[in-house]
Amino acid sequence: MNALSGLAGGIVIGALLGAGGVWVAKSQKTTPPQPAPTAQPSLPNAAISQAETQALFELDGKVYTDKDIGTEIQSQTYDIRFEAYERLTNTLTQYALQKSLAKEKGKDQSDPLPRLDELVDVAPPSDEEAKSLYEANKSRFPEGTSFEQLRPDIDRYLKNQKLSDQIRNKSEELKNSQRFRILVAMPVAPKVNIDITPFVAKGPSSAANTLVEVADYLCPHCQAAAIEMDQIVKDLGNKVRFVPVPYSLRNETLSGSLARGAYCAKQQGDEAFWKYHEAAFRVARTKGWKISDPDAKDPVLEVAKEAQIDAAKIETCIPTPEAAAFVTSTSNAMQKIGVTGTPSFFLNGQRIQVSGKPLREAITSQLVSSH
Repeated sequence: MNALSGLAGGIVIGALLGAGGVWVAKSQKTTPPQPAPTAQPSLPNAAISQAETQALFELDGKVYTDKDIGTEIQSQTYDIRFEAYERLTNTLTQYALQKSLAKEKGKDQSDPLPRLDELVDVAPPSDEEAKSLYEANKSRFPEGTSFEQLRPDIDRYLKNQKLSDQIRNKSEELKNSQRFRILVAMPVAPKVNIDITPFVAKGPSSAANTLVEVADYLCPHCQAAAIEMDQIVKDLGNKVRFVPVPYSLRNETLSGSLARGAYCAKQQGDEAFWKYHEAAFRVARTKGWKISDPDAKDPVLEVAKEAQIDAAKIETCIPTPEAAAFVTSTSNAMQKIGVTGTPSFFLNGQRIQVSGKPLREAITSQLVSSH
């Protein structure tokens, strides 16, 4: 292992062309941000119906399709299909890029194609670039290791970074051109029934669209999305009824405490809930609270005071069986519709796939017209 192994690492060509949003799942693993796959148009109702009637398996003479299996299994099969779709489109995009670059370079386009690192020109790192990286990371290198000793590793690292940037840029250029498009159909998320009655809603009940966000107050990506969601909902106005679901990734920790606090804030009225909801993301982010932090009431009271709602009533409410039952029932209900990580978004009962695309674009591209 070389001295730069603790930095960002080398490059994996296939991953550079991939997708992947940064969302916290139950496992708490994160994925580095990647370029988006080629956008696919929304599928018409006929395509959705076809997906629902695709034969999956036969048991005792009965053929089962998506509509014959439970919601949880539907969600799991969708996740598997989407993961396979992303892997397939990434592979096809990489192959198309190799073909395109080989053509530009006047090289043989028959298989096997030249590797991408053979098709992309990268200037060698300059002395200034190498020295700058060395100085910025000097404390991370073994004591007494000189710049001259590390120069080969530094050059290799910087070249890989430049190569990765070049491949990303060329991949995006190809995706945005009229020359290339993915023809493989994106899998369709299953429709689910979400009971929104236990939660507070913003927007008219007559709105053509119902947008549900399932979020944990301690999920860093939920905290980042909260600011954007507030503006998106404001901009959409009467087109959308927005329903935030206070979800706990771990009911037995501070995550569950804050979700109980949301229930208790709601008991003081919808306005109190919204104040608590917004303050919980803000305070948790500022304080650096983590999902693994222990169950405690003081942070909940801190949020209540920040929200300027009745903290004494919150303190009385959070240890009650009713508050605990709300958190448990919410967790069970969301897991039944396929929520495995946060934030998760559903528009009109259909999960929004935000992987590799801006949140606003992912939402607005699936809006139903009120006309």
